[in-house]
Amino acid sequence: MNSGRKFFLTLCLFVCVTSRAATVHDISRLGAKGDGTTLNTKIIQDAINRCAPGDTVLIPAGTFLSGALFLKSDMTLQIDGTLKGSAGIKDYPLIPCRFEGFEMNCYASLLTLGKRDRNGPYNITNVVITGKGIIDGSGAALGAAEKSASGNRSRGRAICMMNAQNITVRGLTVSYGPAWTVHPIYSDNLVFDGLKLISRNSTNSIGNGDGIDPDSCTHVLINNCYFHTGDDAVAIKSGKNLEGYTIARPTEHVVVSGCTVDDSHGGIMIGSEMSGSVRDILVTNCVINRTSSDGLGIKSSPGRGGTVENVTYSHVTMSNVRAAVRISTAYKNNNDGTKAPVPPTLKNVKCENIVCAGGARTAIVLEGLKNSEISNVQFQDCDIVSDNGVVVDLADGITFSNVTIKNSTGPKFTVTNSKNVTGADN
Repeated sequence: MNSGRKFFLTLCLFVCVTSRAATVHDISRLGAKGDGTTLNTKIIQDAINRCAPGDTVLIPAGTFLSGALFLKSDMTLQIDGTLKGSAGIKDYPLIPCRFEGFEMNCYASLLTLGKRDRNGPYNITNVVITGKGIIDGSGAALGAAEKSASGNRSRGRAICMMNAQNITVRGLTVSYGPAWTVHPIYSDNLVFDGLKLISRNSTNSIGNGDGIDPDSCTHVLINNCYFHTGDDAVAIKSGKNLEGYTIARPTEHVVVSGCTVDDSHGGIMIGSEMSGSVRDILVTNCVINRTSSDGLGIKSSPGRGGTVENVTYSHVTMSNVRAAVRISTAYKNNNDGTKAPVPPTLKNVKCENIVCAGGARTAIVLEGLKNSEISNVQFQDCDIVSDNGVVVDLADGITFSNVTIKNSTGPKFTVTNSKNVTGADN
């Protein structure tokens, strides 16, 4: 037998043996009760802990109540029923985390992957969270309890991953975390595919209820997801002010594609915590309808530092937004903490084939700083219907090519304190 055939047969034998060895740990067979009232934390955590590489923990049909769970490398968590978070803070230990740009202790999330280490290696790898079920973080009650006990920024999330690599979350409804719904920190090679992210309903909206917030992460795909959120659908971050600027871990190489934002507070954003820098971002083939804030945007403030660059928004349709596109250094919220030693830099942004069919209060807003103008922004093949037109202030190198603004009030373009602006004809 030649050596190539021997290798092939050996490989086939290895694959067959390893696939047969994989075990599905069905928590209902281990004593968990899907009645929505029995606390199953220990049984589920024991199932996770006993997983060998390649094993699966199965949450079957039913509603399984649990406190904080900590996943491990080389496993799958399959949720076909409902994994519902307990509303008791005693079920969630305080652990090192990060929130709104600052490293701090927060309550553990319903699902936590990895341990925070700004300088360390990835400490959890190769995890899949999938299924046709629901993760419900019980965020309204739990978030209120956590805030009362330890402050607003102590609240956990539905899913938090720290120093994680090669993670896929697919097919689930992920809902009602105490704060941001899904929060990856210092992580790499992440896929969020076919998810529903929910943090608001007709009677309640989670405060800071963002959908997915990549935070100092690299190589992230957010694909075919639906967002109905109490805050921004997506907010791409990298730490805040001096701390984030000093840690200097950027978010890079992020693709947001085929997503729908429906009746959320905000659309697809970068910032406002961007002090570690954000670059190489593509948002494409998305639909944004009904946001009380902006559809697409980069938001920062004078104390942030850091650079946002090489951002492309392509083939995005929207309606009923505050502004279709806002790129601004004038964000007025969440500005505590020592300022970075330099102002933020926002540059190299391309907006192409952006269509807003109506309901926008303002078409486009670009707001720079006297010591850091917004620079090199291109708008091409855009069609926007709005109340007010385009506002450009403190910017350099702004191009409008085949851009149609159909505004009902005031001039189409208002340009102040700016240079090298082309195509802004009234």
